Amino acid sequence: MVKDCNLIEAQVLPLQNCSFGVHVNHDSLLPFKYRDILRTLLDFEVKFLLIGGMNFFLAHQPISTQDIDVLIEDSAENRQRCELALIAMEAEWGKGDSDWGPVSEKASGWLNQQFVYCLLTKFGPLDIFRSVKGVNSFQEASKRSGSKDLEDGVIVPLLSANDLLECQLVLPVECQRLDRVAYLKRLLGQ
Repeated sequence: MVKDCNLIEAQVLPLQNCSFGVHVNHDSLLPFKYRDILRTLLDFEVKFLLIGGMNFFLAHQPISTQDIDVLIEDSAENRQRCELALIAMEAEWGKGDSDWGPVSEKASGWLNQQFVYCLLTKFGPLDIFRSVKGVNSFQEASKRSGSKDLEDGVIVPLLSANDLLECQLVLPVECQRLDRVAYLKRLLGQ
């Protein structure tokens, strides 16, 4: 039985004939337009770090994921920029079925309601985190972060391998992605 997992993880599908270190056409492996989601966040100057499966996919191993997870800087100004980016992506969200709908119809400041949002955009699914267990401060994580150039001028900020590992280790064991934990420990020499 899985307990409440604070870091929502996408279903991960291992890919055949893919090995680390080989150039992989990431676009052909995913069923959604991840570049468009990331480009829109960057165009609206949203301060964020790519976390979760997409970070792992782009920076570590080509294992397909079903959504994008981002940790945003939790400031009023950044939440407002994020709300505008989500409107541009025609995102939909609701606390439940009864209030599910376009975020463009929600009152400004709706990103203040909770700490995790699972949205659908015209480009694909996007999860917004205002905080994540294992990351004490967005600013500190930002200092340790890396980046990935998507080869078309889009440079995406990535949560560091150390922080990715810490985010996994603070979860109950039954919620941890043990394949990622083992990989990250090997990568970091632990």
